[in-house]
Amino acid sequence: KKEEEKKEEEKKEESSSDKSGGYIFADSNPEYLATSDLKGMSQSKVRLALNEIYARRGAKFDNASNKKYFESKSWYKATCSQSEAEKKFNKYEKKNVDLLVEYEESKGWR
Repeated sequence: KKEEEKKEEEKKEESSSDKSGGYIFADSNPEYLATSDLKGMSQSKVRLALNEIYARRGAKFDNASNKKYFESKSWYKATCSQSEAEKKFNKYEKKNVDLLVEYEESKGWR
């Protein structure tokens, strides 16, 4: 029964534009994303999901819209460069960044 409840909660989260804590993908650091997770997402939302992984690791953003978006999140603390943030990625984050970049490329967004 708990599994059913969890799936129902996930469906609700997917339909919500602002997930718990303001994350696009709340579990992009302890779990692998799948291409199916990205279906139907706009180009800008996919890009934000990609930048969100960097933002979790404290990356500072030069882009004004990214800066404004992430600074509005209670969990975001700008502490380092994007390359420094990248060095902190775990195996899930590395794969998820690759997936998001490949998805953007497959759509002709890069």
